[in-house]
Amino acid sequence: MRQLLVSLFLPLMSVHVPTLAQVKVPTLDHVLAAFHTEEARLMYERVATAPGAAPQDFGTPLPISYKPESLLQQLAPGQSSELLATAGALRWPQRPGMDAAMVCLAPRVETAERYRMFTMHGCDADSQEKQDSMSLWLGVFISRRGEPPVLVARTHEQVSVPVSWADSNIPQPRALERSTEGTPVLRCPSSWRRFDMTSYPLRPGDGDGGLALGLRASWDEEYKGGGANFEMLYLFMMDGARLRPVFARPMAFIKAESTGVASEREVWETVNMLTVLPQTRDGYADIELRERNGTWQRVFKWSSLTGMYE
Repeated sequence: MRQLLVSLFLPLMSVHVPTLAQVKVPTLDHVLAAFHTEEARLMYERVATAPGAAPQDFGTPLPISYKPESLLQQLAPGQSSELLATAGALRWPQRPGMDAAMVCLAPRVETAERYRMFTMHGCDADSQEKQDSMSLWLGVFISRRGEPPVLVARTHEQVSVPVSWADSNIPQPRALERSTEGTPVLRCPSSWRRFDMTSYPLRPGDGDGGLALGLRASWDEEYKGGGANFEMLYLFMMDGARLRPVFARPMAFIKAESTGVASEREVWETVNMLTVLPQTRDGYADIELRERNGTWQRVFKWSSLTGMYE
């Protein structure tokens, strides 16, 4: 992935200009310090120096109370164990006694075998082609010391809700498609990155039961002259035995590429912050996205028609 950011120059025609002005630095070694936000610096470190997930991102290797085969049977029943690449479980800090869990399935047996052989911790596709995409299945368990974990909710299908770029300040990746309504969407993230255990109280009247589970995903773009990385946020709510996606939006963008002048690099970033607002609709709190160090902001409201924030 480091090569993604150091190769020869070619413009990325489909990436729109971010609202945060680009910065020029003399060499690749100066790129990290050029970012204005901590989020952008962390994103760059991930893609440039430490690609792939770390053990703490999804809870891999598994805690002793979980077994990969059991997680697969419970979260993705009917799926082949030969395709199981990664399984993880992580304590949900805002929900005492509960764990968030995942299984990642590869599109081919040889990919899954490589994941297991090298103890890989993430859920990253071999390429950006749709046939290489990994499938992710999520669940929530009650976990008590000395007792086997008990499944209370799961996604019932692989996570496949498209990320909408409608009315976003985040530049659009080349892989965007158009939904039937004409909305720009990204259907298959290239990487499922990590659980986001930030507190997201989307149904404030339900106490702990109104907390959403966060999931971060990303899309990498490689081209001659540099590369770009887009980070997305998914939020899931427990609805009985089902874990439902209710929010899927782009959150951050970084880009570094050659200017064509010696080793000079040009750096871009756009990073959004999420705030849960006191206003509600049908029991669901409004969500505000606001650009860090910028002026853009947008409020998302619950839609009972779509079951998503719109």
